[in-house]
Amino acid sequence: MIDYIVCSDPSVLEVSSYNNGPYTSGAIYWDANSRQFKVVDANGNSQTISAGTANINVGSRLREMITWYEQKKLEEAQIKTLCEQYPNLAEAKKEFDVLYNIVKEQQ
Repeated sequence: MIDYIVCSDPSVLEVSSYNNGPYTSGAIYWDANSRQFKVVDANGNSQTISAGTANINVGSRLREMITWYEQKKLEEAQIKTLCEQYPNLAEAKKEFDVLYNIVKEQQ
């Protein structure tokens, strides 16, 4: 059983967990008929262990990254399509890429 699920950076993953297990001591058994765990105490009383839940969602920062990635991917596909249609644009992009790399290396 997992008591808690935590994330060190909630802006990446938002995590919440809930576990409402029994507050009794005893032996834990698997009840195959009901497909649940049960705690049987020293007096023979059994109590079902309710399943815990965990909610894991994309955090705000990761959501922003995914949005940026999707926009960038679409933009690059559009540029590729336009470069295939217009050879002059493809040549200009090659020149831009070369100049960009030269400037980047000099910094």
